[in-house]
Amino acid sequence: MTVRETNSMSKAVPGRWLVLVLLTALLLGPHDLTAQRRGGGRSGGSGGGGKAGAPPAATDFERQIEIQATPDQIAEFKTLTRSIEAAGLRVHGFMKLAGVEPHPTDYSLQVIGVRDLLEKAGDDSEIFMGSFSDKQKTRFKAQVKKLSKAGAELAKHIKLLEQESENPALDHERLVKLTDDLDKALANLKAEQFNLGKLLGVPEATGTA
Repeated sequence: MTVRETNSMSKAVPGRWLVLVLLTALLLGPHDLTAQRRGGGRSGGSGGGGKAGAPPAATDFERQIEIQATPDQIAEFKTLTRSIEAAGLRVHGFMKLAGVEPHPTDYSLQVIGVRDLLEKAGDDSEIFMGSFSDKQKTRFKAQVKKLSKAGAELAKHIKLLEQESENPALDHERLVKLTDDLDKALANLKAEQFNLGKLLGVPEATGTA
């Protein structure tokens, strides 16, 4: 090998190494960039493809709105109030007749009139309670139970009134006590209705009507 050939080869070798280095850089470059991007996504917290967080919890105000009385419930509350008041007036009038001997000729009609008004009050109470949402029933479970119990107690006394009024050997003192019990049951129904109405925010119950 001549000196000229040796010099030529020595000049070519660095050139070849340079080409190899450039090729290596080109091959490794995209991989490193991709790794950096992936690493950056992990270090930066949840990326754009991460799962969405849980929806924000309802505020106390929003929860309170959910259990407030609806316009229909407010109307049903007023209907129940009128029914209880009408029945109460009829019971008070009947209490005077119960202690009178002999009974007036229209006594049976008086009993029917009292019974019908009392039953309407009971029915309206059931309608009012039946309008409650699941959240209202859950939140006011104890109060709804008390109102339901008051309605059941009223229904029991209505049945006793019918039985006693049809008895030929009617005990007048017992009838007077029965009508007094009816009056108390009706007053208890109204009290439980208004207690529940206040919690529901019914204007008539809260005194803001």
